[in-house]
Amino acid sequence: MGRRGETTYLPNPDNAAAYDRLYRAYTRLHDWLGREHRDLMHDLKALARGE
Repeated sequence: MGRRGETTYLPNPDNAAAYDRLYRAYTRLHDWLGREHRDLMHDLKALARGE
């Protein structure tokens, strides 16, 4: 196994607001497709597979 480093990454404050907004949009989309409209997500996956 490899050794882990001690590097710490901090968010860029200039981009934090955009990241937060993008994350909120992603969670809404996830909930909409993954919970409320599961059949639509299954149809989209079938189309992607060429079915």
